[in-house]
Amino acid sequence: MSVTKTADCDLLYLSTIDYGRALLVQKELHKKRCTGDIPDTLIFCEHPTVITLGRRAARENILVSEEYLRCHNIPVISTDRGGDVTLHAPGQIVAYPIFDLKRIGKDIRLFLRKLEEVMLSFLYEYGIYGQRVDGRTGVWIEDRKIGFIGIAISKWVSYHGISVNVNADLNFFRLIYPCGIKDKLVTSLCCEPGRKVSVQEAGNKLACAFATVFDLAFTANPNALNAFGLID
Repeated sequence: MSVTKTADCDLLYLSTIDYGRALLVQKELHKKRCTGDIPDTLIFCEHPTVITLGRRAARENILVSEEYLRCHNIPVISTDRGGDVTLHAPGQIVAYPIFDLKRIGKDIRLFLRKLEEVMLSFLYEYGIYGQRVDGRTGVWIEDRKIGFIGIAISKWVSYHGISVNVNADLNFFRLIYPCGIKDKLVTSLCCEPGRKVSVQEAGNKLACAFATVFDLAFTANPNALNAFGLID
């Protein structure tokens, strides 16, 4: 039986960053990962409130008018990730793995299952038993969705990623049918009984879950973005 070798991985915390700018950072790092200039890289951040559309998104899954969104300064951004409509907001931890999938045999289905396992392991650290739902990507607590996945893969290197609601204002999710799903609720870690968690703490635990599931050895590299001219 083959054993996967532990992989080096740069770990970057971007704090709160506009979605569009974070996407530019991802794409630049993706190029450098494809050419072997950098190792696998895992980005953690939060975003100001934004609605994003995946490749399969249906506009009718946005439940408010364009005027409403303009008045409330909520942009809608079309992306090249998979999936339908989703929403990012403060209080939600977002993780963007820039990973070379050749390490797991170019198995996209396995990659998705591993991303779900990361979120399940993360929840378990808080005594919460999350679950998968057949036919639906992501992670749930009973009938409430807490973990979201939307990825893109080019040249067998991933970008985009996952998000988990920590203490986000769930009222924002009333603006959409998240992932196009009309019959389920959305929850957050802090909505579950007895859980008061900061995004920073959640990010640290989520990083540990990534390290375990993907067998990673992290190097904190706060200067990587400056070195590549990605952040002023």
